[in-house]
Amino acid sequence: MATALNSSGLLKIGKEFLTCSLCLDYYTNAKTLPCLHSYCEKCLLTLVEKRGELVCPECRAVVPLTGSAEDTVADVGANCFINGVVEFFKTLGSDEYQAGVPDAPCDACEDNSTKIPREIPNMIPVNKKHTVTINTVDRDRNRVVPFNGEEVSARLDNPDYTSTALTVVSDGNGSHTLTIPGQKDGKYKLNIYVGDSHIAGSPFNIQVVSDGSRSEAQLQLTIPNFSNMTSEVYSTPVIAKNISWKISATKEDIEESDAKGLAIYLNADDCSEFKPSYEASNWNYSHRINKTEFVPSKVTAQLQLLNWKQHRFPRDMELIHLFETPSGYGYPNFIDLETVLDPNNGYCKNDTIVIEANIVVEQ
Repeated sequence: MATALNSSGLLKIGKEFLTCSLCLDYYTNAKTLPCLHSYCEKCLLTLVEKRGELVCPECRAVVPLTGSAEDTVADVGANCFINGVVEFFKTLGSDEYQAGVPDAPCDACEDNSTKIPREIPNMIPVNKKHTVTINTVDRDRNRVVPFNGEEVSARLDNPDYTSTALTVVSDGNGSHTLTIPGQKDGKYKLNIYVGDSHIAGSPFNIQVVSDGSRSEAQLQLTIPNFSNMTSEVYSTPVIAKNISWKISATKEDIEESDAKGLAIYLNADDCSEFKPSYEASNWNYSHRINKTEFVPSKVTAQLQLLNWKQHRFPRDMELIHLFETPSGYGYPNFIDLETVLDPNNGYCKNDTIVIEANIVVEQ
C-alpha cells in the first residue's frame, strides 16, 4: 500500500535534486543549458564573467556567447518547472527542530562573535572542524527531545560513498552539538535526524575545500554501474595552486580497432566555479583563494586504475603536461574495456571502478 511522504521526506528529495552543483544551495532562478544541465542564473553569470565563455561545468559543452555576460545568460532558457518546485519546497519544514552554529568558537568560522544562529555553511576549509548546534525545541521553547525515546543522531555521507556516524552530545536542555570533520576535499551530505525523521533542511550539502595554495593533491573518481556508463563523468574538483583539477573518464573507440577503451583525462580550470559559493556563504573565505584567473601550470601526475585484488598492482601511467589554458589532457586509451570488465583482472568489482590521480603542480 502506498504511503504519503511527510515534509522531512520531501525536504530530503528537494535537497537531493533541487540544489545547484555550483553554490550547493537551492536553485535561484534556475537556467537550463542546451546540454540539459541546470544552474542558478547568478552562478552562470559568474562563470561567464570570469572565463569570458560559457562552458558547462558538468559535461564541458560550450554555449556560444550572444553578447555580454548578462545577455548570454539572459538568453539561456529559464527552467520554470524547477523554479516552481523550489518555491514549493521552501515552504516545507517545521521550525521545531533547528540547526545552526553555536555561540562557542568554531575553528572553521572566520567570525565567532555573533550570537545569532546562522545556517549550516555550504563550504568549510579542509582540515578544519565545524561545530553545529541542533535546538530541539518547539515554538514555546519547551524541550521536545528526547521524546518517546526519540534521540538526535547524525550521519555524514562522504565523497567516496562511505558514511560516518557522528557523535551528538546533548546538554540535557534541548541543545545538541556535533562536529563536522573536514579531513578531505569533496562534497559531503550532513544528515541530522530526530528519531527516524530528518530535521528541516536535512540533508545539508557541504563542500570541503583546500586553501588553494598547496602544490600537491590527490583526486579520486569512483564510477558505479560502470558497464552502463554512456557519457563522460568527472570527479569532485580539488584545488591546487589556485587551479581547479578534476579527473574525467569516458569510453572511446580504439583507433584501427572495433574495440573500446577507457579514456582518462586530467582537467584544469580556474576557480570561478567555486566563487558563487564563497560569495553566498556567511563565512568569508575569499582570502583563501588568492586569484581566480588561470595561470599556466606544469603538472606531473600519476594516473591509476585501482585493483581490488590483494597483491595486484594498479594500472598506472605517468602524465607530464603544461596546461597553458583551461583544458583536459590524458590518455584516450588508458586500458581496453575488455580488460577492465574481466573479473579475473580485479579492476572492476560489483560493476564499480576507482580511478586516482596524484598530482604535483608547478607554476
